[in-house]
Amino acid sequence: MRAMDEPPFLTLKQRWYHRRNRRAVLLMLYAGLRMGEVIALRWQDVDLEHALLVRDGKSGRSRSLPLHPVLLAELRMASGQPKSAVAGTMKGTPLVREIDHLFRRWLRKQGIEISAHQRRHSFATELMRQGVNLRAIQELLGHKQLETTQRYLMVEVEHLRSAVEQLPTEW
Repeated sequence: MRAMDEPPFLTLKQRWYHRRNRRAVLLMLYAGLRMGEVIALRWQDVDLEHALLVRDGKSGRSRSLPLHPVLLAELRMASGQPKSAVAGTMKGTPLVREIDHLFRRWLRKQGIEISAHQRRHSFATELMRQGVNLRAIQELLGHKQLETTQRYLMVEVEHLRSAVEQLPTEW
């Protein structure tokens, strides 16, 4: 997160791009959005009091996602016209190829080596670490099959050890 802090002395245009890029990354990290869902998200689908509406996600499924306080603060700093893209161009049109550039170049320049899809995996894994029910993670990610969700979760040895320690000492 610190690597994405806004550097001082940016021009207005540079500041706008920096905030847009950070917003796109945070949508993946705090809402678990797919790259295509970030591209498709419009301001009309953002209810700053309640949730994000992801329309026509993968397999045509829509879902409503609660807003994490970090993401909510980021979105409040930047609201736009209803039909404009939340993480789009200055004209409000959606990013297409540029979003890939964001992860290949912009984040790397910030000292972060991670793909867009790895952000989604981080979202799911951190929810699991915090004890969130696997079914809830499935819903948040918009997966049809629980098996798909399970592939997203990176189970660490320490997590497995902690799970085994929860077994009773006597049966």
